[in-house]
Amino acid sequence: MANNNTNSKKLIIVYPQEKVNEADHAVVLDQSDTISARVEAPAVKGPAPHKPVNYQWIARIFSTLKFTHGDKHEGLSGSRISVNFPKAYEGGGLAWLEPFAPGNEPTGVVPNGYFLSAKGKPKIVSAEWRQYADDNNGPVITSQTRHFGQRVQLHIYTEALYGHLLQVYLKDHDHYLFDADDDLPEYETQQPKPVIKSSFFSAKVNVYKAMPDEPQEKANNDDIVPVQKAILNVYLDEAWISSAGHNLEVYCQVTATEANIAHTLDQKILYVNDHQQGTDNRELSNQPVVVGDIPTSPADYYPCRYTAVTLTTQMTNNTTGKDEDKKVDLYREKKTSFRNFEIVAGPQKGAKTVTISLEELSVNDADCREAKGKKHKGHTLQLTSWPETQTKTVPPAQNRKEEKSKWSVQTTHETSQTGGKHSETTVAGAPAALEILSSTDQQLSFKARYLYDLSPFQIGPVNVHPIFRYFWLGKLAEGKPYVIAANTCRHRHNFSVITYPDVKWKLAFEYAFPKSKITAISTATYRNPPEKKWEKVGDSEMSLSLEAEWDGQQKLNLTKDLKDSLQKKLERLEKLIVLLEHTFEGKENNSTSQPVDPRHQQILNEARQKFNHANTERERQEKDAQKLRDYFNSRSAQLKNATPGSRDYKEQERQLTLLQRKMDKDFPKLKRDVLGIEIIKPSLSASFSWGRADTNIGQRDDLLNRTGILLEGSFEAKPLIGISAFLDFLGLLQRAHPIALAVIAVADLSLRLIGDGSSITCELRGTGQLGGKLQGFLNTLTKKNSFNIKDQKSNDKKAVELTGDLSFGLKISIRLQMEKRVIGARVVGEASVSTEAKAKWSARAFLDAEEKGYFINVLGKFDGLEIVAEGTIKGRIESGDGDIYGSVSESAQVKYQAIDKQPEKQLFTIHINNQS
Repeated sequence: MANNNTNSKKLIIVYPQEKVNEADHAVVLDQSDTISARVEAPAVKGPAPHKPVNYQWIARIFSTLKFTHGDKHEGLSGSRISVNFPKAYEGGGLAWLEPFAPGNEPTGVVPNGYFLSAKGKPKIVSAEWRQYADDNNGPVITSQTRHFGQRVQLHIYTEALYGHLLQVYLKDHDHYLFDADDDLPEYETQQPKPVIKSSFFSAKVNVYKAMPDEPQEKANNDDIVPVQKAILNVYLDEAWISSAGHNLEVYCQVTATEANIAHTLDQKILYVNDHQQGTDNRELSNQPVVVGDIPTSPADYYPCRYTAVTLTTQMTNNTTGKDEDKKVDLYREKKTSFRNFEIVAGPQKGAKTVTISLEELSVNDADCREAKGKKHKGHTLQLTSWPETQTKTVPPAQNRKEEKSKWSVQTTHETSQTGGKHSETTVAGAPAALEILSSTDQQLSFKARYLYDLSPFQIGPVNVHPIFRYFWLGKLAEGKPYVIAANTCRHRHNFSVITYPDVKWKLAFEYAFPKSKITAISTATYRNPPEKKWEKVGDSEMSLSLEAEWDGQQKLNLTKDLKDSLQKKLERLEKLIVLLEHTFEGKENNSTSQPVDPRHQQILNEARQKFNHANTERERQEKDAQKLRDYFNSRSAQLKNATPGSRDYKEQERQLTLLQRKMDKDFPKLKRDVLGIEIIKPSLSASFSWGRADTNIGQRDDLLNRTGILLEGSFEAKPLIGISAFLDFLGLLQRAHPIALAVIAVADLSLRLIGDGSSITCELRGTGQLGGKLQGFLNTLTKKNSFNIKDQKSNDKKAVELTGDLSFGLKISIRLQMEKRVIGARVVGEASVSTEAKAKWSARAFLDAEEKGYFINVLGKFDGLEIVAEGTIKGRIESGDGDIYGSVSESAQVKYQAIDKQPEKQLFTIHINNQS
């Protein structure tokens, strides 16, 4: 048969004309009603035809616009017809009305026909629990109790919701006053252990032939009208027992999101217990009855279109440590509604590359319904709003393979004030504008950033660091979104990429025991007998800190030493204020001023006495050091002129030995321990951290576009115990020859005269440590946590982990320290240069589990041989008691990787209580 000629006739809707949308060729009724239409034949030259055309009509609900003459409506014919739109199809489902001449085929193409639909008043009416049946006609379950492991069907009756997708929440009714009803979620069917797939079930509303016991309406001709409902196959899951108990009273809450209505249907209760176990197939349940596609908009058939919008960004796989593409559907035709995307980002180093793509895009000008000059081709996919104030387009990178250099250079600037420290690494040329990496109709790629507000910030009357604006990272922390428009004739949508701050907060408590050191050779004196002894190195340390890190480089560290009370801090600050007032304003010399507060005068007198005493002691030590250095030079010169083995030579050796002993006694900081071992006692820490986190690859689809708050806690011993062996080469040289003894002693004394703390070092050190860690985590969005073995593996966060490492290093360094003292304070300047070669081996072991039982995995790696050259300049202002009021530092570092790092490898596995 021939196709229907689109130019031979015109279809006109006679009633209701006010409901006709000519742009879409659609008739949208407020409710079920009669539609009248006629065919207007074209004017023809010459005599009129003897017989009018007896048109046939397509008037039916459809899923695809493909019809044949066999689909005609048997009750409609001629050039003028009236047809009723069925009430059961209210809600948005489309029907097609088209006339065609005998001998032709219907086209299913505008303008030869009209789309028909009726809105109605959406309503969720009722629900019935029915026995499962393949034909969906199972009887109603009345008083009979069902059992876990069985299947049932839930029939949900609606009005004006044809084609809508319902969200069905199953609940267990609890009778206790303060006990909320339990959720009964949908679980994955392929998992050996219960894994929640979704908090709700989905079911689409369709029209079915009414069963005798269902509510029915009759048309004027007494024909039974089909019933509108959704049917859900439900498996009574044994996994519900753990959360809801062994005896359930199941009801449902139903939400139609597009219609914005919800209803609790608790009049019909399904009773479930575990007195008997069902044997139904779990994999065939917990799913809606398939009803096919139900078109709801004429735009679904516009040829200017795309079928899906996807977003791709890179994320680090927590298990492999490698960057992988995370691809998320933001829209997929007939499957996924449009949704926004959340991402955690920073302003510079923390910026994330986001790529938006349109699938099956077709924007030919011939198919576009827009007027000339407004066609979609050329501006289908566009950024319409963004946080940055400027834009720039980044040219494509050259296609070249870059080798990673073995050299790396880093410069760091650090400042601190009383109460906190802020350090940052400056990156030259960091972009401040929006970066559009590529832009076409089909794909848009750009850098998504979170722009922190770092303007001055107060909490009450107190000025604090601006990062405290983001102390809690809830919805209020979301940034200004990137708004993207994806427009074709079929789809016109705006959606957003919403950034959240990448700041991570950490509250930590640390306690470190003092080291213990045993020296095999405790003095560098020439030919002096070795002396072995134990001694304590340093003091125990206890601290509480609050840290923030953001944008991959910015850091804030607020640390309080718990050994110093707040009262002591305030007393010292008060003393400093008094001293400054009297020193710089000259209040103590002003005879006409008001009488000085006796308390202030006492503080000033004490500070002066302490300052004068310190100056006198320092001057005495400097004179002693100069004398001792001169004696070393004199004895060294006499030793060089003496004949080896002579009495004079031996006498000079003895004098040098006496000088070295005096130096060790008077200047203990300059004493060199040649060879020894340090026992490193436990350093314990407990921490709690929180920050916004992206969802991982492989997460549930309904969560892939969202971010959650990741809470982490840990208790760590780093180390639990450790041993460090050292050899001082300069001390060894002093023991080897008296001339070397004198030369190195003179060098040490000369550095001491420059400033207390100046030194020269040439040391070989080997260190071995053993540590352990207990840790836990919870993602507030996904509910993943450390108590689930699968979650531990996917996040690479083991609940229990043991670590060990062995390292060797050779270090040569020179440190110069100078200071200037005033009453109550001192200014200290330091400069140092060093070169160090270090190699390290490390291993870790963690407890894991599988179906057969528990096991311990042991992994190891070699961190390579690295040579590091570093230079540092520091300055600080201290109180007389050693409190730091402020500091500044500049450092530069050059690294050379002499031997490349090796990746971590599994060494062996220890199985525990495996079941055969």
